[in-house]
Amino acid sequence: MISDDRPDPGLAAAAALDAVPETADGAADRLATWCAAGVGGGAARPTLLLDEAQILLTRCEPRFLERLRGLLSDRRLCLVLATRRTLDAVYQDLGRTSPFGNLFALQRVGLLDGPSARALIARGADRWQADAPDWLLDWAGAHPFCLSLLARRLFEARGGGESRNRALDRFRDESDGHFKLWWPAPGERDQGRLRRAARASGWMTSGCGSGGC
Repeated sequence: MISDDRPDPGLAAAAALDAVPETADGAADRLATWCAAGVGGGAARPTLLLDEAQILLTRCEPRFLERLRGLLSDRRLCLVLATRRTLDAVYQDLGRTSPFGNLFALQRVGLLDGPSARALIARGADRWQADAPDWLLDWAGAHPFCLSLLARRLFEARGGGESRNRALDRFRDESDGHFKLWWPAPGERDQGRLRRAARASGWMTSGCGSGGC
């Protein structure tokens, strides 16, 4: 048997994030070390996906973000930021200029098309009754968050011996608040599709679906 004594890049990358310094430059140095550990042997650049990224952007020290820009410019890191608003709009509220300039490509996430929505539901196909996919689409439409939320509540209801109506009640309570929060993000076309779906199904009795947006 031949022993492979080469270091594990994944373990090295994880170790590089331990005990992160509190200073902006120290944290940036540690992130750079992690990037270097993750790209050994000619592998693809390490990628960070940050959800609700506006929280990070508004709290980080400008110096750290400048260093982060350097990692992106040098192609040592790939960064994906999920935000409800554009970076320019986030920084405009702060009275500052975005440190990332033209480094990012904006990709708006809209509603799913029919095949994509069914593909999302099919991930839990072994847990559903035969008519569950149509039921989920009827009530949640083509919004990926709503489909995931209703599917989760349906799965929980089945596990607890409860009816679909109980799952639907919980879904309505939660989705109404989320719609109000996320409504500004879709374009006018997707907003119109959501309104039509809500009116047709009758599941949204307040907020955006009833014309409250």
